[in-house]
Amino acid sequence: MRSVDAVRPTFEVRALITDPYDGMIRLLNDAQRLGFSIVTIALQEHADGSTVRLLLAAPVHMDAEVLQARLSRHPCLRRLNVTATAATELPRAA
Repeated sequence: MRSVDAVRPTFEVRALITDPYDGMIRLLNDAQRLGFSIVTIALQEHADGSTVRLLLAAPVHMDAEVLQARLSRHPCLRRLNVTATAATELPRAA
């Protein structure tokens, strides 16, 4: 069965984390639990921690503040910023 293309809202997540493995795993687990698709992912390590940048496509409409509240509960996060971006066309199951 072919997928149907759909325009889905996307969010850019930028986080400063103390542990790159723990932080990345926790953010990705929450994104998966909420039904998000990963569009891009990047990790950059530096002296005061690691910076994670995720571009996530939402399965349904969601507010950036709600997503930020859901992702900000982890102790390895030192700073988190979630912003809504332009919608992305992604394959979606029919």
